[in-house]
Amino acid sequence: RKHRLNALVEGTIFNNVTTRRSKDKFWYCRLAPNHKCLHWGDVPDSAKPPLPVEMLPEMLPVSDIKGLAVGKECPHIMKEGKGKKESLAPLAFSVLYDP
Repeated sequence: RKHRLNALVEGTIFNNVTTRRSKDKFWYCRLAPNHKCLHWGDVPDSAKPPLPVEMLPEMLPVSDIKGLAVGKECPHIMKEGKGKKESLAPLAFSVLYDP
């Protein structure tokens, strides 16, 4: 359990597949060191984790998270056309929350 939390605190860089030029766009997400908030934001491809949470403009309290959708169950994958849906679904995930 501790190893998984440490991996979330370090964070990960993801390709941004919601843009047309997704090869050049990246975003980074990490759990705050106190484990209370997820922080994320767009980053350059040269970024190296862990990035300080102060550099990440978006934040979501963990207590607001209602669930996690994966694969074809993700809302952004359900909106895509068939071809793109098939190629993106295996790696897709969405954090579900009430705004």
